[in-house]
Amino acid sequence: MAPFLIEKQDRGAISFGASTLRMSSCLPAVLPRFHERYPNVEIRIADSITRHLIPRVVRGELDMAIVVTEEEIPVLNMSRLMEDRLYLCVADELLYRHYGEKAAVIKNNAIRGAQLEDFGELPFCLYSNQLGKKVRGLFEASDIVPKAYISSTYTQIGVDLCMRGLAACVATQMNLTNLKEIPANINVFPLCLGSRPQTQTLTLIRRRDRYLASYSLYFIDLLLEYFRSVEAIKIKQMA
Repeated sequence: MAPFLIEKQDRGAISFGASTLRMSSCLPAVLPRFHERYPNVEIRIADSITRHLIPRVVRGELDMAIVVTEEEIPVLNMSRLMEDRLYLCVADELLYRHYGEKAAVIKNNAIRGAQLEDFGELPFCLYSNQLGKKVRGLFEASDIVPKAYISSTYTQIGVDLCMRGLAACVATQMNLTNLKEIPANINVFPLCLGSRPQTQTLTLIRRRDRYLASYSLYFIDLLLEYFRSVEAIKIKQMA
């Protein structure tokens, strides 16, 4: 059943779910424009990860959510937001501590695409979320058993520890664009498996049979516009 559009509705609420990272990135950019047009519409947020958000949208507890998935779910409308590129990040001092003179060669080889097998001696921040599942699959495909420094559902902690030179991490485009600046001693390499750059797909999901007010459509349009702008950002840095 196609969603029913309620026209000329300017009062209500949107229940919206996403991870902490994605909320803190998109909402400050989206909300000022949204509330300028719809000052009487409340945004009710649910901070969680993909495996919890999808069932809540399916059950109708949330109007919409941003998740990491390529799975087709019949009851859901699924709109691609962006391909969130993956980067291997490591402090220069950590790389040289573990690889010595070989570090310069590793850095040079990784400029166009880092291979996990070249960084297998490093301690890594690992994640128990969709990104973590993706990264563990890449380690397995590279025949590497990662040396776990810490494991968390919160990806930003990995970036923070990497910036302190304590461990390497895999960060997303969104992780890195959330930073005010990337320290000069941090190497940021596009992560590849063979010749294939690695990404994860960010998707906006909502029930197909959910009624859509005009303000809900406007909120969706602003999200799509925001994520297209993030996808277009080019990140390139080698210490």
